[in-house]
Parts: sequence; structure tokens; C-alpha cells
Amino acid sequence: MTAEIALQRDDCGRAATNYSVAAQRLTDAKLAERATGVALDCGQYQAAERAAARWRQLTPTDPAALRAAMRAELGLYKIDDARTDFEGWIRSGGALAPLKGARRANNARGNGNADGGSGAGSAATMAWQNK
Repeated sequence: MTAEIALQRDDCGRAATNYSVAAQRLTDAKLAERATGVALDCGQYQAAERAAARWRQLTPTDPAALRAAMRAELGLYKIDDARTDFEGWIRSGGALAPLKGARRANNARGNGNADGGSGAGSAATMAWQNK
């Protein structure tokens, strides 16, 4: 798969995009989960948001998919959306299982991520907590 080759070459942007496209085309929840995990690990929050939406579509009761969507929204500074998803995640039991299939590439922050490598998730989390 081209996404895995891109990941092996430390091209996180291309890997996240290719996984996200594949997740949209197929009805495989495991692939959507992998696409989401790779995109989140690479800081590719737009791709993560798309992949998480697909994962949630395929497995609407999976709290891990909801948590992944929330993380992508935080990375994109969509604080209100993340807050809404967080409340839903808490209502669903707030399962803390790690995202499966995600693997951080050595150059995870250097390939066109949405926040330019500035740690958007941390800043967004702080903004959310202060709201």
C-alpha cells in the first residue's frame, strides 16, 4: 500500500493523505482506524478529522473513534466541536483504549502538518480547559 511506503520513507503528510483516501473508499473500520491513528501521530489534523469521521460512520458506538475525532478537532482548534464530542465520549463511558495501528514516523512533524509543528493539540487543550 502506498500509504505504508510513504510512512516508511518518513513522509507523514503523504501517508496520512493516502490512508485517509483509502478509508473513504472502503468500508473497512480497521483501515479507518489506522488512517486516523497515522494522521494523528503525524499531526495531520485535517486528514485525521476525515478519517475519524469515516471510522465513526463505520462504528458509531466505538468510543475510541469518538475520542480520535475529538483529538483531531483539538488539533484544528475546533474547540466547541471537541467539547461536544468530549461530552459524548464521557456519556459513552470514556474508554481509554489507545488507538490501534498508529505508528509515529521519525519525521512526524516535518511534512505539511496542519499546525506547522507548533503543538496545536497542547495549545488547543489549554484553550479548551480555560473555557
